[in-house]
Amino acid sequence: CNEVYKKPRYLPCYHTYCEECLVNLQRDSTITCSKCNKSATVPAGKGAKGFSNNFFFQRIVDELELNGKLKSGESIECNLCRKKQQALSWCNDCSAALCNDCCKFHKSAVQFDK
Repeated sequence: CNEVYKKPRYLPCYHTYCEECLVNLQRDSTITCSKCNKSATVPAGKGAKGFSNNFFFQRIVDELELNGKLKSGESIECNLCRKKQQALSWCNDCSAALCNDCCKFHKSAVQFDK
C-alpha cells in the first residue's frame, strides 16, 4: 500500500506488510510475497492475524507518530504519571511519552544511570 504500516506483520521470508495488505494478498490458503515471490501458508483459522507481529516496525511507527504529534503541537498525555500531564519528552529505551516531572525522575533511575 506504500502507506505507514498499520498492524505490521511479517511473513516467513521476513518481509513485513500491514495486516490488511496481507488479507488482500491472500489467495486461498497462501500468500505470495510481492517482494521475493516466496509463498507462505496462511495460518489455519487465523488468516493474516496468524502471522507474527513485527514489534520492531510497530515501535518505529509509534515513535514517528508521537514525534509528528509533538512537532505539530498536539497535546499528548504522559504514559507514566497519574496526573496525565502533557508529555514533552520521549524515552527511546522504554518507548514512553513523558512529562517534565517524570522525565527528571526517569533519567535518575538506576537502570538508566550510565
